[in-house]
Amino acid sequence: MPPGRTASPSAVLTQHLTEALAPYDLPVTRGPIWTTDAPYRETTAEVTRYGAEGILAADMEAAAVFAVGHCRTVAVATVLAIADSLVDRRPRQHSPDTEYALHTVLAAAAQVLHTSTASPPPLGEH
Repeated sequence: MPPGRTASPSAVLTQHLTEALAPYDLPVTRGPIWTTDAPYRETTAEVTRYGAEGILAADMEAAAVFAVGHCRTVAVATVLAIADSLVDRRPRQHSPDTEYALHTVLAAAAQVLHTSTASPPPLGEH
């Protein structure tokens, strides 16, 4: 992919994941995330700036997965189970809610991968 600020998942696969999660008692929010390979080095200024831009979460892999999927013409998407907060610097806690969310999104993802016919966007679109 050419250099750029964003990499996007398959809209169709993302929609299938959203629909698969609908029957579960989990809050589901769709939106942009910030991928950084500098965990624990996010500054307050960065968190504030990205939050003001509508960024909902931070992760370490999504943009790379989206780029590889795009280049390999494989539909990809991501689901994050949020376990901690950069905004109030609350550290990760072991939580039954987080464990339930992880098990649920794994089950939903397996269901979608088994039944989805999603295809990647044409080259040049993302």
